[in-house]
Amino acid sequence: MKKYLKKLPKFKNENEERKFWDSHSSVDYFDWSKAPNVILHNLKPTST
Repeated sequence: MKKYLKKLPKFKNENEERKFWDSHSSVDYFDWSKAPNVILHNLKPTST
């Protein structure tokens, strides 16, 4: 069964996008199973 993804709307600014993601799930807009794995090298804990 193929899952149909919703089309991501255009945002006028970052605040509008932030409000959108506060009330919506990214699972409806992106297929996370196809996302590449990311390895972050040289991460160090912060001192603060």
